[in-house]
Amino acid sequence: MILNVMFSLSLVQALKTMPNRVTTLEVRRDNINTAVGLQDFLCNSPHLLHLIAPNTELSIHHLDIHQRLPIQWIRVDDNNDSNGRRRPVSQIWACRNLRTLRLAFHSYGSGRIEVPMISRLIFGYISEVCPHVQDLEINEPEVSSLESRTYKPTLCMRLEGGMCLLAHLRQLRRLRVGSFDAELECTPTDVDWMVPSGHTWTARMARRRTIVGWDSNLAKEQQEDLCRLSNPNKAFLVDSTSRPSVVVTFVDQELESRMKNLGLLAHVKTMLLEKMERGDFEVWPRLTRAGLYTDMDFLLPVENECFRLTKGSIPPPPPKSNRLSKMFSFS
Repeated sequence: MILNVMFSLSLVQALKTMPNRVTTLEVRRDNINTAVGLQDFLCNSPHLLHLIAPNTELSIHHLDIHQRLPIQWIRVDDNNDSNGRRRPVSQIWACRNLRTLRLAFHSYGSGRIEVPMISRLIFGYISEVCPHVQDLEINEPEVSSLESRTYKPTLCMRLEGGMCLLAHLRQLRRLRVGSFDAELECTPTDVDWMVPSGHTWTARMARRRTIVGWDSNLAKEQQEDLCRLSNPNKAFLVDSTSRPSVVVTFVDQELESRMKNLGLLAHVKTMLLEKMERGDFEVWPRLTRAGLYTDMDFLLPVENECFRLTKGSIPPPPPKSNRLSKMFSFS
């Protein structure tokens, strides 16, 4: 257990000199050199159960194992050599049994954190690599500018942003995305899958109509992926136990299969149409509190949070019946 520390490359090097049996890591605050060091630590810490680092920023490029993000989005002074931009070799986190994950992500770009593919990478990676998470907090403290105005961009919370991929987290009890207040453009179709009222026939048909509108984008991303695979410098699939310079394939073949569409709209479509519409599928059976882009210290029941996000378009749950009031009711 390592609590309240300044995470740095020197700490990573020190940890490498001893058997890695760390189960809890709590980071006090960010450090300019944490990005590569934290990624390396996560890829070599199979016993880690709790990562509490809500202000420590990890580059989303570390999640892009198939290298689907444009090369132009990589900052010149991040993971570069003397010839300019190059892609980091992606590794997979070894901490597959995480129970607590509180972490921030950045994209090194003006407003790029809002691009749907980035949110799909974050939500999809966490749901597949860390399926046992119970306490999840995702932050992105980027500040962007537009017409001499600074603002904090948010992850894409529309249906195509892929937050529904987090429904894989069957043990999730607490969820927070964003730690600041933001006006989200959410329609009921974007978020009603979180609550029972969003799984009626009418709600499912509304989602299907939205998905039909993705056909051209699905065809485009399929073509782009074929071009990517035909490139001789195609993506590296690197096992967490290998050196970054060695290109190998996944050891976990099941995980490889689940992550083949990571970052793609097709991943979201599969979740919504093939998995979520199964009669036995229940979204977050253990979730008690959720908060999406709110700075409130206390989180709301998920039905109330959907009511807040859609400005009342999704009704809140009926109040729980009180046995005593029923007992003395004269109606």
